[in-house]
Amino acid sequence: EGVMLVVVASVGLVGNILSFIVLNTQGLQKTFHKLLLLLNIFDMVYLLTAVSLFALPTLWPSVFSGTYQTLTLPYVLPIAHVGLVGSIYSSLALSIERYAAVVHPFAKYRYSSRHFILPVILYSILYNLPKFWEMETHCPPSTMVMTNQTQNNSTISNSTICNSTISNFTISNSTSCHYQQRILVASDLR
Repeated sequence: EGVMLVVVASVGLVGNILSFIVLNTQGLQKTFHKLLLLLNIFDMVYLLTAVSLFALPTLWPSVFSGTYQTLTLPYVLPIAHVGLVGSIYSSLALSIERYAAVVHPFAKYRYSSRHFILPVILYSILYNLPKFWEMETHCPPSTMVMTNQTQNNSTISNSTICNSTISNFTISNSTSCHYQQRILVASDLR
């Protein structure tokens, strides 16, 4: 699972980087080229976050599971969703732009790239904004066992034993922090 994700994501990243370089070096920058650049950016964001969330903890659990996953998941997962939604709607914007260019080539009013790019970026971020508050990492003091050591004028803290919970799925790891999923109920809005 983790190996194939890294292989496919690596091929995708190389392709997106090469495409990005080619599209940026062209002298002619039309709406179509700018939409392709936007699609490249959203694809790279999604690929990088997918690898860091799903492949690295599978391939190197001693390094990327536990504390890393506990602290980064509530922040990186919403960014992955922004990349995914942005990629989908960039493809839709490309389709609409190509339709307008082919079916109505001599239209009086041509849409500029900002008419396509701004709605895609705004919608991708605004649609996924609540996801940034869905989960949070809690480090309750009652379950934390801390040992402080001073080394080179800096304090190193070691924490032990906790469970990470997302809904009904529990992951045991070696930190005292855990996920807590926030659920907003309509009665809370009063």
